[in-house]
Amino acid sequence: MASPTTIALGAVFCAVIVRLLLQRGSQRRKLLPPGPPPLPIIGNAHQIPTVQEWKTYCKWADDYNAHKLLYFRNFGQSFLVINDLATAQEIFERRSTKYSDRSDMVMTFDLMEMTWNFGFKRYGDEWREQRKMFSIAHHPNAVHQHYEVQTRACGELIRALLHTPDEFEDHIAFFSGQVILNIVYGYRAKDRHDPFVELSELAQSLLNETNHQLYPVELFPVLKHYPRWLPGADFLVPWKHVDKARSVNAALVNEPFNRAVEDMSKDGTDPSFVQEHLQRLEEVTDPSAKKRLKTVVQQTAAVQYFAGADTVSTALSGFILAMSLYPEVQKKAQAELDSVLRGSRLPNFTDKEDLPYIGAVLKETMRWNPVTPLGIPHRSSEDDMVDGYLIPKDTIVFGNTWKILHDPKLYGEDFMVFNPERFLPKDGAAMPPDPVVACFGYGRRICPGRHFAMNNLFIVMSSILATFNIAKALDANGKEIEPGLEFSTGTVSKPEPFKARVEARSEQARKLALLEA
Repeated sequence: MASPTTIALGAVFCAVIVRLLLQRGSQRRKLLPPGPPPLPIIGNAHQIPTVQEWKTYCKWADDYNAHKLLYFRNFGQSFLVINDLATAQEIFERRSTKYSDRSDMVMTFDLMEMTWNFGFKRYGDEWREQRKMFSIAHHPNAVHQHYEVQTRACGELIRALLHTPDEFEDHIAFFSGQVILNIVYGYRAKDRHDPFVELSELAQSLLNETNHQLYPVELFPVLKHYPRWLPGADFLVPWKHVDKARSVNAALVNEPFNRAVEDMSKDGTDPSFVQEHLQRLEEVTDPSAKKRLKTVVQQTAAVQYFAGADTVSTALSGFILAMSLYPEVQKKAQAELDSVLRGSRLPNFTDKEDLPYIGAVLKETMRWNPVTPLGIPHRSSEDDMVDGYLIPKDTIVFGNTWKILHDPKLYGEDFMVFNPERFLPKDGAAMPPDPVVACFGYGRRICPGRHFAMNNLFIVMSSILATFNIAKALDANGKEIEPGLEFSTGTVSKPEPFKARVEARSEQARKLALLEA
């Protein structure tokens, strides 16, 4: 039996260890970035917003002097929001080896079975292989091969707007969907209600619904094993939503791909990403390698199909909204188009360099209401010190794109105004950063389809402005209806439904559009 002295020494030793651990924890807490004070155990769980989170983070940045780094906790999980462009570039680009990983997205990745989407995959060999295949297909030197498809689809969009202008949202969504379906699968969608167009939209909607909720299973992944037939299971995991998402994701990955494989044996099939890569696989002799690579092709195709349409249509909806609110911007853009096109044709991709104001309108559209206000979260792979602050390992890190692109130090005090001229050269004035630096992500996680997306936006915006006047809708008494400036919550933030008048600028513009379309 231990002597009283031994017991006393043991107790003192334990007390010293506990004190040192507490001191170390206290010292670490003092090094954390500013943010709302946490409560014991739950942290800031009671304060974390579920609607337009980026705006709450902007308010917290002011409240807690967190204009660069904002820190908070949800139970045991650390979160960091970067509110400053220079800091975002430092963390995501210059320190990309520490911040290129993704968090364990239990709902999205495990339960909804989006393991095919490399945008959500952990940093590693699978991610590299899939991203490389995607990047080569959408490299700046390769995207010109899509001009014909984009121009043809844009012509169809213009013709549809001439016939049913009130349905502009549907026409824009169809343009975005049909372009990506043709380029990736060689499939020509028939109309707005084509099953493959609607399938992608449904998958995006389910993901958006998931990402603006915080489910208990995200904080405590072990709960995914909780039997779904026990009481409370639907609170821990929304099983009906999960089951539907699984079914939709499986269809999204398999159905258009299988259709493309079938069409390869038919004459007159349009060239596509799937066709090109499957033909290359014919040279692979190892059956197991061939099977694995076919899966990589199938999954990479699905990522393009999933991500390529919704973001473009959302940006174009924001563009229509802006044009209805800022007629003076529209007139300047049309004057530039008229000086280049001289009323003899619609714009094409060779006109880009001659249309700097249109380019500025495109940039301002991306800045004014960024499509992905918080992007997709990164994860820190080790402890790090940034500006004297500790970023703990496994912290979930967001770039607050909305705040960065509304920073008065970068874009002026009129940052809420749609003003393309901020992106035009002025004598002696420094140009603000191109919104592309923030709205398409950073570093190794930057969106590899950004060049393709920007081309889609250019051809549609310039063609619409060359053909149409956009104005506020009128009520039954002929008075203008003020559109609301409300945007949805989710990974992709869309303008809430609004009305606008889309009318041909002239009979000549109508005839020209019908002729070229």
